[in-house]
Amino acid sequence: MHEYTDGCQCQYKSRHCMGDVSNGQQDFGYDRLIRNYFETSHAKGPQDAAGGYVKRQADLAILRRKATIQTAHDFYKFANENLQETRDSSVCLRRVFRFIDNIDRNRDRYFKSIPQNRNIHQIISEREGLLSVRNLSCYSCDSCLLNMAHSCQHTELVGLVKNIQTEKERGCAIVEDISPDDDFEVVDMIRKGSLVALYTDDEGEDFYLMKAGSCQEKLKSSETDDWQGQYPEGTTVIRGLYYRKTGPLSYSLIKRKNVIVSVKSVLYVTNDILTDSVIDLSLETKK
Repeated sequence: MHEYTDGCQCQYKSRHCMGDVSNGQQDFGYDRLIRNYFETSHAKGPQDAAGGYVKRQADLAILRRKATIQTAHDFYKFANENLQETRDSSVCLRRVFRFIDNIDRNRDRYFKSIPQNRNIHQIISEREGLLSVRNLSCYSCDSCLLNMAHSCQHTELVGLVKNIQTEKERGCAIVEDISPDDDFEVVDMIRKGSLVALYTDDEGEDFYLMKAGSCQEKLKSSETDDWQGQYPEGTTVIRGLYYRKTGPLSYSLIKRKNVIVSVKSVLYVTNDILTDSVIDLSLETKK
């Protein structure tokens, strides 16, 4: 199995992910698992935005009141019904979605750091707990094409193969599943730049939109915002700027007039839509 990914230190090049590769044969039954890391800013293309694009389409569908997505299965159903086909078949022929009903998140396998992992651009699983690593990948000599990296004919270019024994950490706590009963609220997703839909009782309006200027906070004293909204000490609020509705699904940011709103008025939060000065939710964004 050959994998190609970027070299993000907190994702596939983290110590735990690299340690998992050393268990690839045991976990997945492969004869050998080979992971190649692209250099920074290399291999950029449509695949980079694959996940973000799907989430953004879901956000837009919710704001347009064309879909109700409250669970992972709702998300899967929406994607399956609306996002399988692509506009540019030369870049991406189709999208395939799979729904996994249950994921075992209990993990008791953690690993210590691998020295100089910034210089490593290929790792190969040899057996449980053992990795072969080298500075660059090679797919241009017969030895490497036959999975015999130790006999590589281009070691002067890609470097020598080194064997590294992965070491497990001890005494790590097991990560528990997040259950539906956990105290997670939609306002916990708010950060600077989030697009927030707010409840309104104005006739003819489904919601107000605002650009969040910060995370939620509890007021230490009473405050009045630029819209003359008054909030007593102890109220949990978010600060930001309103959008003015300029069309059925288009909005313009109202600058230099700050607003404070109670978190109780928050209906929906997304961090996948750019909060520009002008937002048009009716734009066709299918790719």
